[in-house]
Amino acid sequence: RGAPAGGAAGDDGIGEGGGGGGKIKATHVVAQDGSGQFKTISEAVNACPDKNPGRCIIHIKAGTYNEMVRIPKKKNNIFMFGDGATKTIITNNKSVKLNPGMTTSLSATVQVESEGFMAKWIGFKNTAGPLGHQAVALRVNGDRAVIFNCRFDAYQDTLYVNNGRQFYRNIVVSGTVDFIFGKSATVIQNSLILVRKGTPGQSNYVTADGNEKGAAVKIGIVLHNCRIMPDKELEAEKLTIKSYLGRPWKKFATTVIIGTEMGDLIQPVGWTEWKGEQNHLTAKYIEFNNRGPGANPSQRLEWIKIAKNAAEVEPYTVANWIGPANWIQEANVPVQLGL
Repeated sequence: RGAPAGGAAGDDGIGEGGGGGGKIKATHVVAQDGSGQFKTISEAVNACPDKNPGRCIIHIKAGTYNEMVRIPKKKNNIFMFGDGATKTIITNNKSVKLNPGMTTSLSATVQVESEGFMAKWIGFKNTAGPLGHQAVALRVNGDRAVIFNCRFDAYQDTLYVNNGRQFYRNIVVSGTVDFIFGKSATVIQNSLILVRKGTPGQSNYVTADGNEKGAAVKIGIVLHNCRIMPDKELEAEKLTIKSYLGRPWKKFATTVIIGTEMGDLIQPVGWTEWKGEQNHLTAKYIEFNNRGPGANPSQRLEWIKIAKNAAEVEPYTVANWIGPANWIQEANVPVQLGL
């Protein structure tokens, strides 16, 4: 069944599959000390060919890169890799609340508009803090994105799985409000999800799916073989601060959690409504074969489906939800196609 959920990525971003990309031949090298062709990631992205049939491979050497990186639509098939998720860090601090005129999408430290994006062994941060409200670390708006052994740290809206098919494996993602959200077909597999402490009195919501197109459309978030835990700061207050698995951002919000360990930070009801909306009446929320104190189904809300057998969640496997999975297999990352 692959590596244990969360793998070893919690420490240095180098879990299953080794790290640092020692055997990968880069076309472009970014290094702050001048040992590469570029000192900023943005310069390397701009140097990648437009409408590229092959891969443009950018090695980002260890260091903290304080920049906002935009990967425009014409810069497809970019693969960037670092020296470890706690060694190569891309960071910024833009947020909706603290930067007038800023939008959620534009707040992202790294914004990917193109297809075929890949990232390995990199940390993505937005350090606006809980007072910044929406402040995204990574936003992916292109189809066929593969992210492996990376780390995402922010508070509200950390990881914006904006559009297209996306696959995340062995990642660490931390946040508070709606911190995994979007309108895509996304599977996050074998990963560690860390819930943080926000502003006083604030509740936490791990997911907020935005499917507004309908129950028959493949838009939704699947967490498979993951762990949902409090980070160190929340640990002391995890029983007084309310944490939920998610809430329905849009009318047909779809979120499926399979084979995942949930700590006792999760409220017994599991999920909550989107305030002022009736989205929960048409949303699709499914849990299957989860474990841990937060996974007890006995007090779940009536609109949550607790699947009784594998057949009920078979449509949400990698093979079915974001398949055919050749684009994931070609990315040379571990992947579990079925349950």
